[in-house]
Amino acid sequence: MVSPHRRLAATVAAVAVIPMTALVPSAARAGGLVYQVTNYDNDGTKGVYLRNSSNVNDVSRDGAHYVTYGTNVQLLRGLSGSAVGSKANTAWDRVQVVSGPNNGRIGYISEHWVNTPVGSNQHVSGEASCSSTPAPVTPSAPAAYNSAAIAWAQKHNGQIYGTSAEQPQSKHQWSGYCWTFVRDAFGGKVRAVSEAPRAAGTTTGAAA
Repeated sequence: MVSPHRRLAATVAAVAVIPMTALVPSAARAGGLVYQVTNYDNDGTKGVYLRNSSNVNDVSRDGAHYVTYGTNVQLLRGLSGSAVGSKANTAWDRVQVVSGPNNGRIGYISEHWVNTPVGSNQHVSGEASCSSTPAPVTPSAPAAYNSAAIAWAQKHNGQIYGTSAEQPQSKHQWSGYCWTFVRDAFGGKVRAVSEAPRAAGTTTGAAA
């Protein structure tokens, strides 16, 4: 069985031949996995905050991360995280908001708050996971740049955390989070446009 750490290094090797523009998620694509944020708790809250990771306590409670119930989100990747709800659902998704005022925002949300047609601790069929390998395409980035990223990944293979200098994006771990490992392999230069900082706003009503 291939370890998660070896899969991370393999992911960087695969990503190294993908044009940089291909790493930036677009708005909802035709045929994408789009579902609604839903209040299954019926607890009187109006919405939920997208998390910064699959840790339910890793949250920025500001307007830029707030989505009201009924907001459409596109599933980007499935992963495991904090247990949420009465059924202790550990299935999480990295999603992109595709409706409402925070259209384009990317973050993490528990499957407990998404109306996917699956049971607890499960992901929708066809959703990418951290073990997925991108299909190779014609290289566009300089070979030396790709080689440096691969060498970095091989050097850090098996590590869960790095030093602050090795992690341009702070407050994250590598194990289980392919995107952050790839981003750091490229020196923090790979960034989704929709993840650019936004001005914080206010929300109305309580939120999870």
